[in-house]
Amino acid sequence: MSLIQAIITDKYAMLCSDTKAYTLSGTHVDDCHKIIPIGNGIMFGCTGKVSDNYELFEDYCECDGVRFSSRNFETSLSYNKVIKRLTSKYDKLERKFNAGKKYEICSIVCGYNDEKERFETIIFALHHDKRIKNGIFFYHQSIRSPYKITTCGNIYHHATLDNLAEDTYYDCGDEVTIRQWKNMFQDVLDDGITFDHTINDKADFVTIRKVRNADGTMRLKCSK
Repeated sequence: MSLIQAIITDKYAMLCSDTKAYTLSGTHVDDCHKIIPIGNGIMFGCTGKVSDNYELFEDYCECDGVRFSSRNFETSLSYNKVIKRLTSKYDKLERKFNAGKKYEICSIVCGYNDEKERFETIIFALHHDKRIKNGIFFYHQSIRSPYKITTCGNIYHHATLDNLAEDTYYDCGDEVTIRQWKNMFQDVLDDGITFDHTINDKADFVTIRKVRNADGTMRLKCSK
């Protein structure tokens, strides 16, 4: 099924993925970038069938049938306008799904909600596999926790990252770095490839961070 995991804190948001993808002929590639940034404040990561995800995200990326690539956008692209547009597109796909078309979409949108002044993750799921709960699901960091993890993929990977994060935060307090999260996700992949043959051990990351300007105002910076 592939793997996308989102981590949000009060200072930054990350999307993490493996890079394995299958072609229509059943062969696979190991260099598929599944995380696409669109502007400085929003990004998405895809699991499931590439062509199905492209039908949902086609306004915000390019696709050659196997790999996604970014389009050029203004860095100030509105998070809430993007979510509204994706929700409308999802509703259209859902009507096709209910009429009998099969989809394999289980993907995460992650970004900064200016109106609520927080990072959020949203899962868009539309899949014929009955084990996957279909719908649009919103998540944000709880005031009782310094982080929130969201996963599209084998639920075992979620438990692995969550356990690693608990141990790391216990040792380091609230100052866990982006590098530490990257190392934890690599551990997830190294463990996961022993039983999950839909993923590989090549990690890919995109991060959105809060950055302070010289005048004290805040801006967002998106980087690999």
